[in-house]
Amino acid sequence: MIRLIGNLSNHNNYEYSGEDAQKIISALNAELKLLRAKFQAGLSKRATGEFRLK
Repeated sequence: MIRLIGNLSNHNNYEYSGEDAQKIISALNAELKLLRAKFQAGLSKRATGEFRLK
């Protein structure tokens, strides 16, 4: 699905400015940063030997 966002860069189908493109890229980077943090938190919980149900 993320790859489909790249279709928005096609000037034949969409009109956008450099500022618009930067806003999209910034929003995606912010979401990726949150995703990385969630995975890192999950990995650190596993490393501490925290109890979990299987």
